[in-house]
Amino acid sequence: MFAQGGRYDRLAHAARHGQDDRKPNGETMSYIAMNRFHVRHGHEADFEEMWRSRESKLKQTPGFEEFRLLKGPAGDGFHLYSSHVVWASKADFEAWTKSQQFRDAHKDAGNSKTQDALMGPPQFEGFETVLHES
Repeated sequence: MFAQGGRYDRLAHAARHGQDDRKPNGETMSYIAMNRFHVRHGHEADFEEMWRSRESKLKQTPGFEEFRLLKGPAGDGFHLYSSHVVWASKADFEAWTKSQQFRDAHKDAGNSKTQDALMGPPQFEGFETVLHES
């Protein structure tokens, strides 16, 4: 059904041989932290600029691997956005949430410009990687 050597063949091979994204000690290899934002229509450019101009210290944070700001579909009165951060492990993410860098990054989260742009608080979603292909 699928070409040999293709994506599904590799997934089937990994499943048969018990391969997943775990280190020898059982810890997951990566953790993805996402926040979903409902940004009011007309505030998209300001919201994106807020992210572009922020003072990010993620690159200096142990375990940080990648950040993306994603723009999704429009909804009823809003545009969906998601911040997507890949961490080396859940422990690295949790350590960051307890750091001064985290507090500094979120110090303006409740300011009026942010409140005007959002239809409510962001919705956090965290995911542990169980299978990874690149």
